Amino acid sequence: MNSLNETPGTPGTPGTLNPRNSHWRRNQIAVVAATFVGFTGFTLVMPFLSRYIQELGVTDTGEVALWAGITLGITPGIAALCAPLWGRVADRFGNKLLVQRSLFSCVIVMALMAKATEPWHLFALRAAQGLLAGYGSLTLTMAARSAPRPPRPGSRRRRRARTAGARSASPSSARRARTDRSAR
Repeated sequence: MNSLNETPGTPGTPGTLNPRNSHWRRNQIAVVAATFVGFTGFTLVMPFLSRYIQELGVTDTGEVALWAGITLGITPGIAALCAPLWGRVADRFGNKLLVQRSLFSCVIVMALMAKATEPWHLFALRAAQGLLAGYGSLTLTMAARSAPRPPRPGSRRRRRARTAGARSASPSSARRARTDRSAR
């Protein structure tokens, strides 16, 4: 067995996760809770951004709308462009480390946004947040990897064919095939 959550498989091949084991469920609940809190915190700034831009000295309504729009749009745009890069890095170093890096960088960027004195500072910081983020795709991958894999579709058919073939060969081999099946 490769892990506490796995059932024995064919020697040399990884087994499938045991759905009766609750470790993967606990991991998924933790990932879902962290994702919810993270996205809530990241998107909480959106309704207040135009007001914050007004406080930075932009008085024209059209300019406020322009700065708010490009400031909100730059983060997901850059995050989408950088997602393949962060996916490769996550494959190499692990998702957990990159999610921690992403959350830490977002906290730093949010704190720096409070110190902005010009609208372009907000734009630059939101661009940096998009560059350093990758939070959504990483947590989605973590949740998918922690769930049990479904059984392979052909395994049941092969087992039935092996049992039927053994029955036709001899009663003793049919008995062996049944005990092999029950051992799994």
